[in-house]
Amino acid sequence: MILLTGFLSFGSLRAEVSKADLAAEAQQRTITGKVVDVQGSPVIGASVMIPGTNRGAVTASDGSFSIAVAEGAQLEISFLGYETVVVAARNGMTVTLQEDSKYLDEVVVVGYGTQKKANLTGAVSTVDVTKTLESKSETNLGKALQGAVPGLTVININGDINADPTITIRGIGTLSNSGTSKPLYIVDGVPIDNISYLNPQDIDNISVLKDAASTSIYGTRAAFGVVMITTKAGKTSEKAVIRYSNNFGWSSATNLADYDILSKQVTAFNEVNKNMGVESELFGIYFDDPKFINAVATWEKKHGGKSGYREMVLDDDYYFNANGSGSYVADWDVVGIVFNNATPSQNHTLSIQGSSGKTNYYMSIGMDKQQGIMKFNPDTRTKYNVTVNVNSQVKKWLNVGARVNYMNKEYDYPYTRGMGLAYVGAGPPTSAPTEPSTGSTPVTSSATASRRATPTTAAPTSVSAGSPRRLSPRA
Repeated sequence: MILLTGFLSFGSLRAEVSKADLAAEAQQRTITGKVVDVQGSPVIGASVMIPGTNRGAVTASDGSFSIAVAEGAQLEISFLGYETVVVAARNGMTVTLQEDSKYLDEVVVVGYGTQKKANLTGAVSTVDVTKTLESKSETNLGKALQGAVPGLTVININGDINADPTITIRGIGTLSNSGTSKPLYIVDGVPIDNISYLNPQDIDNISVLKDAASTSIYGTRAAFGVVMITTKAGKTSEKAVIRYSNNFGWSSATNLADYDILSKQVTAFNEVNKNMGVESELFGIYFDDPKFINAVATWEKKHGGKSGYREMVLDDDYYFNANGSGSYVADWDVVGIVFNNATPSQNHTLSIQGSSGKTNYYMSIGMDKQQGIMKFNPDTRTKYNVTVNVNSQVKKWLNVGARVNYMNKEYDYPYTRGMGLAYVGAGPPTSAPTEPSTGSTPVTSSATASRRATPTTAAPTSVSAGSPRRLSPRA
């Protein structure tokens, strides 16, 4: 009985709600109106919505709109660049939208100064430094700008920890074989060649000038756009603020070589050479020799898979032929031996910002270290940044300031076989490599230094037939 009563009451409630909805629908009427700006010009594409619902309309080319509303309804009218208004709905209404000053008062860096967006006529994009740089662990400023600005393309050519990305604005600007489409970089009013030296934590704002109007200031150097960067500075009447930030991370390779088992590699090698009509020989090893093929099959059956790094065993991993040459049958896990699964990186930044009397200041020191993916003697890159920005209002008409950016970069990478072959084939280089040395290269405004480590190489050597060779895993 109780369940039956509840059911009848629920059904009655649903009936009453339906009647109310029908009554509300019957009371709706269609009204028309127009949306204009302060000059009386029609606003095309303005949104006209009934608050709290998904019902609305869009203004036509003459600013007019038509919408069905209930008695006493409100309308919310909005358009990009104008203040949103909520008004009572009535037939024949005309709504005037006011410009939103917060968009027009935004200051951007243009040329050697700043300008409000309200007075800006060129194509300029600004970067939200907080979202783009401070929220990312990327310490290379060029790579951090990827996806931050429409029309700015950042391409990472390889995974080298010391490699800089290729940056273009609005695509390739030249088809010349020797020409480049690199934009002009301006840091605190000083042109530089490479922005990867900068510490992203020291950046205050970034503006990207895209169109040809920038050439009126910088000439042909700005033919492919300009990236304007301003570093942080102290602010008047600001207490001294000390900040410390750090980041620890690990990176892994997106794709590494996946070598098949040795027996399949030998079969493929023999088939290719047979089709080409050449001898199936490499480094004195005859891959089509039945003894070699059987030795490979025996090794795979015994070990059951690829082998890690260890000492080689005679008559298991290799054997000597009648002529004294060696044949290597072990299947080494080259990727596992040579590469790590992940590489560590870390960066630290300590800064102090504030003012004292009429003088404001910003000082910071940063360290960024990253290691390569190789297991044995990996390449390492360590970068140190020091930034000092000081400004003093000496007189009402005299403002004195200095901006100093110093960078010390050390890159150490091992001797590689490719470099040795280059010496053997082409002779010694014009300037012989030396131990890591220190040099100074101006990068930004007042004082900047750069240090790059070059590899230490041995004297060129030659290998003749029959000479003894050190037995080691094939890589």
